[in-house]
Amino acid sequence: MITLMERINNYYPVHKFLKYTLSYLEVGYFKSSNQEMRRYLEKNIIRLASGAEFDILSFPERLQGNLRAEILGFLEDVQKDESEFNKLLSQLHPRLTSAQYKKEFERIYEKYPDIFTALEIQMTQGEVQSEEFFSYYFERFFKQECLLDYRKQSE
Repeated sequence: MITLMERINNYYPVHKFLKYTLSYLEVGYFKSSNQEMRRYLEKNIIRLASGAEFDILSFPERLQGNLRAEILGFLEDVQKDESEFNKLLSQLHPRLTSAQYKKEFERIYEKYPDIFTALEIQMTQGEVQSEEFFSYYFERFFKQECLLDYRKQSE
């Protein structure tokens, strides 16, 4: 998803407002994913992509120590990512909530109120929506607002 975000931001010919909205949805997805991972790890559970779960306390003591060391390193990396995500959000928020964009893109604000409400709640209350929320809106917003109609473009 990071590669997709870089490609969209650098090469995809859509308005900056649309790019900012997609960036917010991607950052939200990563933040919610990080929160979920931390919740599992705090409960001493490792959850695989397949859905299988392992209780860290069920492993031999030596292996538990090694796992805990790896988990601490991972959580430090996640914390660094969170810091970068928060910086990006603090840049995106004023842009996405500007009076100019609200006027220029009124139709989009009306069509996707959940996206901009989630952003406001995240910035004011620190509450992040679920991965499913961000994934759903990223796909829907991208397909409906950002996909270029190449037939029209070639004319």
